[in-house]
Amino acid sequence: MSATLSQKEIINHATKDEHNFRVAMEVVRAFPELCKQVIHDFSQKFKSTLEKPGYKVDTSRWENSPTGSNTGMTYQQDSWPPDIAIRIEAQQSGIHNYVIGVNGRKDKIDCQVREKIYTALNSKIMGGKQTEWYIWYEDLKGDYKNFDNPQTLIALYKIANDQQTEMLDYLTNRIREIEQIVREALTEEKRTP
Repeated sequence: MSATLSQKEIINHATKDEHNFRVAMEVVRAFPELCKQVIHDFSQKFKSTLEKPGYKVDTSRWENSPTGSNTGMTYQQDSWPPDIAIRIEAQQSGIHNYVIGVNGRKDKIDCQVREKIYTALNSKIMGGKQTEWYIWYEDLKGDYKNFDNPQTLIALYKIANDQQTEMLDYLTNRIREIEQIVREALTEEKRTP
């Protein structure tokens, strides 16, 4: 069989005989658990990629509830205010509509600090949005925003198995880029009387 099968080819193979049909039904039943395992394994590898002294990386939501609502991870520099962190998070729909951004609730973060971070990020990374919960955020690009997309699941699987992928590069580089901008904005904020 080829690497990418059409639905028609899969159906033809599954209905070829009873054994193939039973295997196909078991694969369908196992798919949700397969997604959970791949996301869990990915989260552990991704965490080890990001870990360095002076930073907290929390992937426990992916590890404990890989397909739950608002699942994801948090990345925070130790010197940042406790309520400011970079997050990758599914938006209320399990493994769909992932965003990356800087969280910092309006009621917990000074409005001048929120505005400084938002302005700095939006001037360097165009198209960001703001909510009560997020100082700045954007959707993960393309297929990456839905973790049950076949290409995304394959990329997550490869990352979990120590293979370099465009997705790993994208996520790591985006976190580092956001981190640098936030660090500069917070440093500037400390200097401003």
